[in-house]
Amino acid sequence: MTADKLDKIEFGTDGWRGIIGFDFNLSNLSRVVVAACQELHYQYYKEVNSKAIIIGYDRRFMACEFAKQIVPFVRGCGFEPILSNSFVTTPSCSFYAKEVGCLGALVITASHNPYNWLGLKIKSFNGCSVDESFTSEIEKRLMLGNSIEKIDGVNQLVDIKKFHLDRIKSLFDIDFISNRLKKMKLRIFVDSMHGSAANCMAEIFGSNDLEVISEIRKDADPFFWRTTS
Repeated sequence: MTADKLDKIEFGTDGWRGIIGFDFNLSNLSRVVVAACQELHYQYYKEVNSKAIIIGYDRRFMACEFAKQIVPFVRGCGFEPILSNSFVTTPSCSFYAKEVGCLGALVITASHNPYNWLGLKIKSFNGCSVDESFTSEIEKRLMLGNSIEKIDGVNQLVDIKKFHLDRIKSLFDIDFISNRLKKMKLRIFVDSMHGSAANCMAEIFGSNDLEVISEIRKDADPFFWRTTS
């Protein structure tokens, strides 16, 4: 991979992605994060009057570490970073940002890409993915080479996953569903594929999960592409 390729950052479908340790590294990521925060502020601050930005991450290799490392950069350009206290799905981050009234969300994830990739998804204040016109503006900011500052501090941690799952549980009669499944002698099989939704169904069903939920591949495995026996 050439130096030009490593330095060039272009957004694709729903985010920017690259190979861990090559184009996806802390130097490039910090540049993208600062530009994303600045563009979120430019486009949405007047609408939401908030500088809070959610930072989430999936279960890929180094995702948690990258998420923690970008917190000082978010703080360094004048925003209020809120870090997920565990791996979490992107929809959970989107939901939290919308419900709490944050400026947006930054999620460290490579979505469907192979195991050796990581990436960054940007969500607006309403929980939606930013569009191509937004990411084009980020790319323009990157070409300007804006200064990047770090401000260390105590990380504000939030259980974003629990916030989302509690809302889901409030919309359904979980005990009724569990009892009906038991009477019909049915079980729900969940293949979490070592991903960020692992254990979510068990948390939703609570004390009933052992009787109605069977989950496979729920452990952490950065090489999630491998088949398991």
